[in-house]
Amino acid sequence: MGDRAIVGVDLSRGVVERDILPPYLARDFCGGSGVNSRLLYDLAPPGVDPLSPRNPLLLGVGPMVAAGIPSAARVTFTSTGPLTGLFCDSNAGGSLGPRLAGAGIDHLAIVGRAAAPSCLVVGPKGRVDLVETPDLWGLPPEETDARLAERFGDCETARIGVAGERGVLFSGIVSARRRPSLSGRGGLGAVMGSKNLKAIVVRAPLPPREADPGSCRNLVAALLESPRLRMRAERGTLDLLQAYAAMGDLRERNFERALPAEAIASLDPDAIHEKHAEGRRGCTGCPTPCGFLYGGVDLAKGRRAEFGAVYALGPNLGIADFEGVLRLLEAADGLGLDAIELGTTLAAYAAAVERGEVDGGAPVWGDLPRLLGLVDSLARREGPGAALAEGAAAFARSIGRPDLAPHAKGLGGRPEKNLASVLGQCVSTRGGDHMRAFPFLLFGGGNRSAIDRVFGPLPEEGYDPERPAAKGRLVWWHENFKAAIDAAGFCAFSAAALIADGLFTPGDVAALLPEGDGTWEGFFAAGERIVQVQRAFNARRGATRADDLPSWALADLSREGMLGEYYRWRGLSEAGTPTRERLHSLGLEDLSFGLEAEGVLGGGGSPFPGASVPAAAPA
Repeated sequence: MGDRAIVGVDLSRGVVERDILPPYLARDFCGGSGVNSRLLYDLAPPGVDPLSPRNPLLLGVGPMVAAGIPSAARVTFTSTGPLTGLFCDSNAGGSLGPRLAGAGIDHLAIVGRAAAPSCLVVGPKGRVDLVETPDLWGLPPEETDARLAERFGDCETARIGVAGERGVLFSGIVSARRRPSLSGRGGLGAVMGSKNLKAIVVRAPLPPREADPGSCRNLVAALLESPRLRMRAERGTLDLLQAYAAMGDLRERNFERALPAEAIASLDPDAIHEKHAEGRRGCTGCPTPCGFLYGGVDLAKGRRAEFGAVYALGPNLGIADFEGVLRLLEAADGLGLDAIELGTTLAAYAAAVERGEVDGGAPVWGDLPRLLGLVDSLARREGPGAALAEGAAAFARSIGRPDLAPHAKGLGGRPEKNLASVLGQCVSTRGGDHMRAFPFLLFGGGNRSAIDRVFGPLPEEGYDPERPAAKGRLVWWHENFKAAIDAAGFCAFSAAALIADGLFTPGDVAALLPEGDGTWEGFFAAGERIVQVQRAFNARRGATRADDLPSWALADLSREGMLGEYYRWRGLSEAGTPTRERLHSLGLEDLSFGLEAEGVLGGGGSPFPGASVPAAAPA
């Protein structure tokens, strides 16, 4: 691959600058979300308001995407998150990432604020123009995309809805046309809206495949052979509803009680597919597409429905029928709202009404018309929705009942029996998110043979998802692995399935990287650097150990094998901040000096223990 390009855009001045990405960034941080993380640390002024023109919005494409590796099509949006005030990124599939690579652009760095509502247009050869489009302001994401396609022809877009325009703190960025995907966690749609940026349009064609045909054939064969990916391709992510129910871990009404048997039966994936599935959609170049569109009599067209969104907008709000969930998803998509945070916020409101904490009238649980009205008022910051537009945690604090909103760092979390998932949500650099650590080896009762291949034998209790032993080191490993996979642009679900099914080793996945040394050690160390930079960014913005200890999970996090063990493996200080020893061992001396100057460098810690897990925990 040739030189990697970064294009800087200042919307306020109308200036576009193109530079070559320094090779050390690509080497040390893999690319995509990894380089984005380092660029955000370097470009965002300490203490910057997330909705300030000075806060950068970054787009990054990983090297596996540019090389045309099958199952690699992710693009990552990165910024200071409006919902949490901390590090935030979110990725999406579709063809936006491959098209950016086809334009010769690996990273876009956008600052400033356009004088009028505008779109950023990337041409086939990488030319970037700012085009005023006031006629699009106020339109839903879907109609915006259609209008842009009429105007610019063959293109892919990333666009926002009314919620992003009005600064709702959990609004997202919608991309892709055939399989619309919303990058919603943390409120990056509000960052775009604050910049008067309605959409980013990429007119470049898909890049030619550069990957070695032989290695691609082997990868495709393994992807097609994976039992987990076959199941995912047949039923999407909704099979997780029954998996959680089987563990007794599917809950309702603000996660406060187990879902009754009759409600679980209404969420049977096979029944849902037979009645509602309209077709399968996948990311560009994926041999095992897993996205489904689901329809209902009251819907204009089919909707994507993933497990997390269905859980948040269904059982957690007392909605028992799948079509009701689809109606709420349709409303969220049309306004550009993160469905998971929306469900968490509405559940906190419903719980507050039930307890008499707010004057909301009749109970909200299960009342679909009422919930739809709240969604609309929330997106427009009107009436009862004005307070909800700040997110679940802020709403609950505003009424003096912070306990009504399970969250970490301000981003809604999800109580679970799987303690690795709980720990992963709480230490996540972007807040309460189950995908940041994604402890896939501990799902389904724990894949013991796969765990042994990766770690060597653990203490016996370490294999049990519901016991705390060894969860700190497991989350540390999964977090590094996920960070490196995201940076490369490869699908996390595909990577997890290949390893869990024993078809690829982690080293085999790392060897797919078209540049760098191709070793597992280098790949894993890049993941460790990425997480450390993100934690350094958060430390500079005031995050401490207290932010990793939300009250809803405090008892579990304090157990042996949980947060304390994670801190030792991550090389953090007792205060939860990066340490000199760990940063220097990763070649991040400049971060160490910067954090020390700002008074937030942690003491103690340990050097990086290496890509292979040592037999004993770091000192």
